[in-house]
Formats: sequence, C-alpha cells, structure tokens
Amino acid sequence: MQKFARGRSGLRKELCVWSHLESRICWDIKQCANSEDKNNMLHECLSVLSDLLDVCLRVTVIS
Repeated sequence: MQKFARGRSGLRKELCVWSHLESRICWDIKQCANSEDKNNMLHECLSVLSDLLDVCLRVTVIS
C-alpha cells in the first residue's frame, strides 16, 4: 500500500502513463471534477473513482 499512500495525485499521474485504460479513467475523473453539473454526474463519477481504486489496488499488489 505504500504507492497508494504516497498521494492520490502522484499515483494518478503514474497510472495515466501506464496504459490506455488508466489514462481513460484519469481523463474521466478530470471531466467529473470540472463538471458544472455535479449532481447529475455523481453516479458516473463514483463509478469512475471505484475503477481507479481497483486499478490502484491491483498495481499495489503487483508492484
């Protein structure tokens, strides 16, 4: 869990360069964060954040 504990933004940047999947997840999170319509985006954002957490945990276990 050391990599995950280092900080979300640093880990997110690392994940973004590893593969297309991680890049897509990071892009989706950025869109959610910048959305003016946060209430309607909440469900989609939570799904994306859940996917990112899964990726973080897989990376931590593999590393």
